[in-house]
Amino acid sequence: MEEMRFAVPADAPDVRGLWNIAFGEDADFNDWYFKNKFDTGNTLLSFCDGTLAAMVQMPVYEIKGIGRLTYIYGAATRPDLRGRGIMTRLIEKSFALDKQNGMAGSMLIPADKGLFAFYKRLGYSEAFFVRNSIYTAAPAEMRRADKSDTALLNRIYETSLLDLPHPVRDEGYWHSQIDMFNALGGYVYTDGKAYAFGMEDGIQELMGQNAGELAAGIALKLKKPAIKAAEQGGDTSLGMVRLYDGQIDKMYFNLMYN
Repeated sequence: MEEMRFAVPADAPDVRGLWNIAFGEDADFNDWYFKNKFDTGNTLLSFCDGTLAAMVQMPVYEIKGIGRLTYIYGAATRPDLRGRGIMTRLIEKSFALDKQNGMAGSMLIPADKGLFAFYKRLGYSEAFFVRNSIYTAAPAEMRRADKSDTALLNRIYETSLLDLPHPVRDEGYWHSQIDMFNALGGYVYTDGKAYAFGMEDGIQELMGQNAGELAAGIALKLKKPAIKAAEQGGDTSLGMVRLYDGQIDKMYFNLMYN
């Protein structure tokens, strides 16, 4: 028998257990996430004969130009129960809940390229594209950004995206991202005109005027000959969206614990 419901605190150990099975390659991030961001209240679960079979998290983001969208995150099914349509039914349940709660749609960032076809069958379309640029190391004036830079970072973010639909980022959002990147050995740099959030293996979000100069400086700081940076635009598909009334070709969403 299959049952779907939102998690309660007593479910947390089982949720964490399934999470570790599905995403166990990044133990440090998992520890940080469950300590700082995990919320049973937005975690939708599917049980088969009383056993946790699958889960998705459903935090809500306000998207400029669209409205409130649910972000499907941490979608996972027990390996021995895959192929039975459990995740399909769980996501379809999330759609029904979204509509009841007045959400404009649902968005997600597939964990790997092989999942794009699966989500397309559920009505999602590709809408978030990035350009993966390579910048050669070179000197640049820059400094570490901290929580006092929230207004600066948000101004760069908003100016860079203009009329492109994108998540509203409040002070708590920026603080959480800065905390996470610092806690996990990453970095946040700015030169006053651009900013970069990244880890040792590359820059996850690069925004602002002459952002390539900042990226080049980060490569030099990390003692790398060059660094890869993800920037808005390009033709590499990263995220998908399903609107419940119409569809959208392009929007932006990143730094969402992806």
